[in-house]
Amino acid sequence: LAKSGRISVLAKIFSQLIGLYKAACLDTTLKNKVIANSAIPKQTEKGLALLQPILAAYEKHLKTHAAIDFEDMINKALEYVQTGQFNSPWRYIMVDEFQDISEPRARLVKALRDNSKECSVFAVGDDWQAIYRFSGADLALTTKFAGYFGATSQSVLDQTFRFNNQIGKVATDFISKNPAQIAKTIKSLKQVQAPAVSLLKRDGHQINSHKTNIIDEMANGAIDDVLVAISAKVCKPTSVYLLARFWFLLPKPTDINRLNNQYPLLNIQCKSFHASKGKEADYVIVIGLKKGVHGFPSEKVIPALVDALLAKKEAFAHAEERRLFYVALTRAKDRVYIIADMVDASSFIHELVDDHGIECQEFKSTISQTRVHEINCVKCETGTLKKQTSS
Repeated sequence: LAKSGRISVLAKIFSQLIGLYKAACLDTTLKNKVIANSAIPKQTEKGLALLQPILAAYEKHLKTHAAIDFEDMINKALEYVQTGQFNSPWRYIMVDEFQDISEPRARLVKALRDNSKECSVFAVGDDWQAIYRFSGADLALTTKFAGYFGATSQSVLDQTFRFNNQIGKVATDFISKNPAQIAKTIKSLKQVQAPAVSLLKRDGHQINSHKTNIIDEMANGAIDDVLVAISAKVCKPTSVYLLARFWFLLPKPTDINRLNNQYPLLNIQCKSFHASKGKEADYVIVIGLKKGVHGFPSEKVIPALVDALLAKKEAFAHAEERRLFYVALTRAKDRVYIIADMVDASSFIHELVDDHGIECQEFKSTISQTRVHEINCVKCETGTLKKQTSS
């Protein structure tokens, strides 16, 4: 098991479970509620029972080393406030990135607020950028803020100084497909007339990239083509982000060093979608947009017990992955370049092409890319033929 890497995978799951379990502060009533609301109640009940000895061993380890973890910090702080061991001296409590807050942390904020008669909470958040359910965040605390904290006054921050209106239109129209998101109109300071989101359609695996250990977008020259296009537009130092859903879908540091040397005016950096949140670049190149487990939207299955301890899943398909794509698109100030192999492209790409008027003619494409829906399997007549290279 150790050699196959299975123990490491299992350890990560247990680590996540321990954190979520402790953060939830489950008493008997809450535990029964979690079990009842889970997709497979019997499995969840048995899973929680199996977790107990592991949790006990973990707590013993902490006690032996006179240590506490992050969940202990939140839980103990909440206990001190609720039992009167700490009296809040604050008139105002300010919370940034509120859309990423979990219920226990919101409970602590509320307890601090209630601890002082004159205390007020000021929170800043954007439900369109809520992307941390996997770590315990509960979007409902933002969308139903008044229901949790009581009477509320709302101020709208509706102007952005980052992305232009054309990027804003594509991103806003895309995220607004989910009716559960709070409706809002974002005004861009920078106004442009032409589309600012471009799609480069390119066949993957053109030089056996699976053997050379190079990502498709490097192997087929797509990234270089985009960087050439950006270089032709700029005459001063310019920042470029290469973004992907997962870190392993990005170019290696040696490849990035080569690209930075090859394009001296460009400062090229790699980031995952999550790591890019709160940051910006002049240009953004989005890659890794395929179907599949490690595609986008990701089709990875969350373990049932982990899912039971997370906030209630949203009804709208791929709701959080859509918000993650919104975050990626809105990191760019001037232009977004999307690279995709249309034969197995993400459903999000097809949606952008069909519904959101992105630029598809900036780069040349092969007929297999431009007419992908017309080249069907001669046997089943529904599948799509994909060009394969010999080994």
